[in-house]
Amino acid sequence: MRSGLRVGDHDTLYPDSAAARNKLKTYGEWFRTVEVDSSFYAVQPIRNMEKWTAETAAGFHFIVKAYQGMTGHARGGIPFETVPAMFDAFRASLEPMVAADNAKRMMALLGQVPPRGTFDTGESAEQLDLFGDPGEW
Repeated sequence: MRSGLRVGDHDTLYPDSAAARNKLKTYGEWFRTVEVDSSFYAVQPIRNMEKWTAETAAGFHFIVKAYQGMTGHARGGIPFETVPAMFDAFRASLEPMVAADNAKRMMALLGQVPPRGTFDTGESAEQLDLFGDPGEW
């Protein structure tokens, strides 16, 4: 890892306008953690999680943002047969980061609360139960 002041992601971080496919590797030379925001917009394919985990060093960690269908942000229906199926798909997508290098590369799961509500309702608690015990992932 490089030394010096690190304040965040910026174009000057990437030499010679690094191709988008190489940005995570370069980012990982400067920082030890990144937030995966794309998981909020769609449950990511396992191949993406495998790729991102493979492109970063063993000490690098991911903070994964929960899918919008699980946090109450989704407008309209969810693209899954059932709510439990949605949670199962999301949990399965995390497996490469949870199992990588025999260490948990996923540092945290970020659940964003929708602006129109709170996260302490009975429905939210029931949905959290659908994750199961993260210690058993």
